[in-house]
Amino acid sequence: MKKSDSGKPAMLRILRELSHSRDLYRAFCDTMEMIALAITNGSDWRQFEKREKRYLEIAGQYTEAELLEVSHFLGHLVDAMETAPGDYLGEMFMELELSNDAKGQFFTPFCISQMMAGLIVDRENVARQVETQGFIRVLEPAVGAGGMILAQEAVMREMGLDGKTHVTAIDVDIKAVHMAYIQLSLAGIPAVVIHGNTLTLEQWSRWYTPIHIWEGWGRKLDRHEQLEALDLAAALVGDAQLDLFGEAA
Repeated sequence: MKKSDSGKPAMLRILRELSHSRDLYRAFCDTMEMIALAITNGSDWRQFEKREKRYLEIAGQYTEAELLEVSHFLGHLVDAMETAPGDYLGEMFMELELSNDAKGQFFTPFCISQMMAGLIVDRENVARQVETQGFIRVLEPAVGAGGMILAQEAVMREMGLDGKTHVTAIDVDIKAVHMAYIQLSLAGIPAVVIHGNTLTLEQWSRWYTPIHIWEGWGRKLDRHEQLEALDLAAALVGDAQLDLFGEAA
């Protein structure tokens, strides 16, 4: 690793060096998948065996020196995300001009995502939901690299409500799933990133961020859904009584 560079320039250099023995698009995709697998294998033991096998399959195509560079890439990304969370992976994908290889796939610049998040987040409603139920839930049906989620979390931090959002994110492209999973994991956002098709409701894999597992968000969400079901049942009973007797019991 060269000590003279850091951050995005260092990550771009590493990706270009990895492309000396393979095309740049493959180097990028392999790097994203190996890092995503390394993160999930440190927390999601239920899927460890299958994913560790996949990790070793990809790693076997790289030299020890190249794998060391992949670890350096992750180190630079961790440092960047700790300094200022942002859509570094989406930005690098565009800077490397890989959209042609991905059939024109485009990742929204993070500054645009930040502007949109500032406009669409209903701060009063969000604060009310957090006060009444402890957190809010966000569904992102086409997550890309996760830039919009990261921008929204920045708004939540400004409100003093960081860590109060759970995200369910979906994308049909496994590369985007890996990118989003990496960045949401490093940003400490509890999330389930689904490789699936939002329109057909097909699902092929689920990626749980470490904090989702460590903080028991599966149980929290189950409990929340049970309470919502009880509230709905109570409302339906009340409506039925109103229909029968003309007034609420």
